Amino acid sequence: MICLPEYKTGRIFAIQNFSENNFVQLWEENGIVRVRYKPGTSLNLDRAKKMVEERAKIFDKRSKPLLTDFTHLISIDVRAREYLADNSSIPYISASAFLLTNMLNRLLFHVFTEIDQPAFISKGFTDEQSAFEWLEFFKHYN
Repeated sequence: MICLPEYKTGRIFAIQNFSENNFVQLWEENGIVRVRYKPGTSLNLDRAKKMVEERAKIFDKRSKPLLTDFTHLISIDVRAREYLADNSSIPYISASAFLLTNMLNRLLFHVFTEIDQPAFISKGFTDEQSAFEWLEFFKHYN
């Protein structure tokens, strides 16, 4: 486990189970699973499956909240969206917050939540701190 102070707020956070590939970073931070797409990421079905496989290792068959940072995601194809909303790809997600920093993020979030309708509680946020505060409730939710 690595404990670091966050640059902007000074909040101390503990990083566990860090994983990274050429399009996404994943880790657990204070009981919340984090997903952060790298700049210029386009998500297709193969990448979505790879990300879910890595995410499952971090969840370790335990219910936890998820915070997904859409900041650098530039597109997600229909098959990837459908897969990510399907029950088989979302076990153990107690709730999911999405960090939305621009219009494209908001559009992707809207399409995902309104059209694909994932089977978990989700909410969009413009700042990380509010997302963390909202997810706190779901840390012990089963």
